Amino acid sequence: MKIRYYLTAVAMLLCAGNLQTFANQQNYCSATIKLFQPPQGERKEFKPEEMAKQETKWMTSDLVLEKEQIPLVDSINFKYALKMSQMRKENKEQDREAMHAKMEELQKQKNEELKGVLSEAQMKKYIELLPQRRGPRGGQRPDGGKRPDNGQGQDGPKPEEGSQN
Repeated sequence: MKIRYYLTAVAMLLCAGNLQTFANQQNYCSATIKLFQPPQGERKEFKPEEMAKQETKWMTSDLVLEKEQIPLVDSINFKYALKMSQMRKENKEQDREAMHAKMEELQKQKNEELKGVLSEAQMKKYIELLPQRRGPRGGQRPDGGKRPDNGQGQDGPKPEEGSQN
């Protein structure tokens, strides 16, 4: 009878130890996942090479590029990805509207270069797909409007008149 109690006690201790190890592994996994995620509010900075490859990839599939067009398009995409990346680095303190205007100008230049490589049908489709590829950016809503202010600026709600903070 005593042996049964001892075996039960040992089994319970082993189970408790395994549960603790399992719990520690779960905490380790969630901590590891958080380590490799960018902090909230920060965007992952892509390298110009990655940006150009992604752009060329979707253009190749969606615009059905010919084999001889692919390296030319890739070269143009890399050239402008490099310019935009450099512009972002240089103008971190610049206001968003000025930055947006410069980016739009670069996009127009890129479109002009792409016109020399793409067919008319491909260029038309590219222009149509471009806004969808970009998605809503910089505080814009999917319907194209700005977020409502609702009396709350970037610093949160405005304090009530006469209240103590």
